[in-house]
Amino acid sequence: MVENEHRESKPGVIYICYQGVGKSNTVNEEIGFIDLESSNFRLENGYRPDDWYKYYAQVAFDIASQGYSVFTSSHDVVRKELARIRDRYYPYITIAIVYPSLHLKSEWIERLQKRYDKNPTRKNEAALGNAKDRYDENIKEMQRDAKLNNFEEIEITSVDYKLIDKVSKHDPWSLDCTEKW
Repeated sequence: MVENEHRESKPGVIYICYQGVGKSNTVNEEIGFIDLESSNFRLENGYRPDDWYKYYAQVAFDIASQGYSVFTSSHDVVRKELARIRDRYYPYITIAIVYPSLHLKSEWIERLQKRYDKNPTRKNEAALGNAKDRYDENIKEMQRDAKLNNFEEIEITSVDYKLIDKVSKHDPWSLDCTEKW
């Protein structure tokens, strides 16, 4: 659901999210959140230009500037570009990074496996493979970047959760709107 009434006065939050945290479910169930799908930044032949992340990050800020909260991918180049753009042009927009705890590795891989089994897309296969190969590295890199770039941190400590419950503690619009909607 995407509704934008009464939201012009506040920017949204940009959430850098690890794969499988529940972006799509949240967008389908809640108002004011957009999942900026990075796979849409590929050309027709599947090729992704080397500088795709620059456009992707700028779109995220454009959306957040309109009052929506945006879920982005957690690619390293995306994290760096979001920090660079925020520091230079959008210091008033909050960036939070959402990742599962290191101790959830086996449960998280199982979660991604179930997602792939249910919906065997190339995207879900890549996410599963990445988690199997680089889970610990990915999470440690996200934690490092959060501290380095002054991102808010949202650590998921159990696989039994709803993403909206985690982000609403960090999202100023979400806090205001729970009573309005």
